Amino acid sequence: HRYYCMNYGKQMQNVAPCLVLFGNKHREQDFFYEQEWNKLQNKAAVVDKQASVFKLITAFSRDQSHKIYVTHKMKEYDELIWDWIANKNCYVLVAGSSVKMPNDVRNAIIDIIGKYGRK
Repeated sequence: HRYYCMNYGKQMQNVAPCLVLFGNKHREQDFFYEQEWNKLQNKAAVVDKQASVFKLITAFSRDQSHKIYVTHKMKEYDELIWDWIANKNCYVLVAGSSVKMPNDVRNAIIDIIGKYGRK
């Protein structure tokens, strides 16, 4: 999605709603493509007569005394994530460690769907 947006989506046309959750240890050292992501942040365009937007949520686990992971941010933004999944038919891209995180992210998504999907 980043590649497409940077190379073909200069005007953000034909880009589906995209919610990116990016996690790493340190913002200063590990926030890859920060400038490019920030350029895309909250830009809106029209795709098939519907608004298309990009939202970035970051988690840097070692930049403060207590660790903050992507899954913490998912809980913080659970209602937003549900809205994007249920109403915007968006893609949810999660970037970070591949060790324990995939199962934790899966469980967070299951929790979000369980909390909001039954209303």
